[in-house]
Amino acid sequence: MYPNSMDNALGNSVDSFALDQFTLSVIEPLRKWKLNFEGKMMFVNGPEVSAHVKITAEWTSHHDVWLLNRDLSSESFADSFALENWSKFSSAFFDRSKDNVVHWEQFGRVDANVEIDRIGIEIRNAATVRDRSFGKIRDFTAIHRYYYITMFMENGRSLVITVVCHKKTFSRLFFGFISNDDGTNSNIDWTDLNIYQFGENGRVIEELCFLIRIGTLVMRIVKRKFVHTVQIVCDNQHWYRLEKGVVRCEQIGDCLVDHVPGKCMIQSLYSETSLRAKTFCKSLNYLDKNYQN
Repeated sequence: MYPNSMDNALGNSVDSFALDQFTLSVIEPLRKWKLNFEGKMMFVNGPEVSAHVKITAEWTSHHDVWLLNRDLSSESFADSFALENWSKFSSAFFDRSKDNVVHWEQFGRVDANVEIDRIGIEIRNAATVRDRSFGKIRDFTAIHRYYYITMFMENGRSLVITVVCHKKTFSRLFFGFISNDDGTNSNIDWTDLNIYQFGENGRVIEELCFLIRIGTLVMRIVKRKFVHTVQIVCDNQHWYRLEKGVVRCEQIGDCLVDHVPGKCMIQSLYSETSLRAKTFCKSLNYLDKNYQN
């Protein structure tokens, strides 16, 4: 679900948020939320076609919150930090007056009743991830690229993998984590995944293969590290804009972690001012009619 703009004209209350036709109300902080939506749904493979949709849902979670500012893997941070020119990096990194955003993510489950043109659909115990960013300044135009992958595996585990290229700090910051059966999370400490693997010039990837390494506590004493293979296949894409000068693309597909299959979503963010070979890029003018300054 994508709002027409990020202008929250409807306002918020103490325990709920509202934007366009979407409302989100807290029942128990970090554990249970209610969601409601009624509006138009576009089809990924035919955006000119729409249907009227009504959604009533409840989101629940028994998982720990993964807080970027607290839980980021020290190994992945050190790898990213080592690539940077210190004199340029330090001035921007330590100037917290311009960017004090806090970001966290949490795995959960959702039960929903959905009506699509008056045809009812029940969704039960679907795997999800909820994230939130807040702070004084949230400047997406400072990001050159980011790629955010969520994977929900058939064995019940979920993963988040993110690669960010920031214009002023990290040229390649990686972070990720995986859910454990007891509700905790384990960091993904390393990957060979890089920015260029996601495609360029308005052409997003359809297939992706890479490695990840996860540190896991064995008997709560020894931390062992395991390398896993990841394969992703996506055959669709949906472009949209929420902020001026920034466009996003989302894809839904299939994934395989080692031998375990699952479903995945890739969110790609592009800064329009830094797109290379603009004459070869997919025209994004059609997004402007849905964007409000």
